[in-house]
Amino acid sequence: MAKALWHPLIVHLPLVALLLGTVFSLLGYFIKQKGWQYATTVLLLVGVIGIWSAYITGEWADAEVARDLCDPTQLKDHE
Repeated sequence: MAKALWHPLIVHLPLVALLLGTVFSLLGYFIKQKGWQYATTVLLLVGVIGIWSAYITGEWADAEVARDLCDPTQLKDHE
């Protein structure tokens, strides 16, 4: 599998994890049960690791896509 294909696969995971982590944090604040805090921590950790993965795979994709597949102005807007 080409390195450029990893970026679109990985980029959505941290978005969902960080949003759910925020929602779980708010629910934990109002419900006051320990499980929500644990779930929040796990989701936020997955989100942060996922952000770094998305950034790294974005650099890989940029190196491959910028050469021949994409209009440079669109690529700059995407970054």
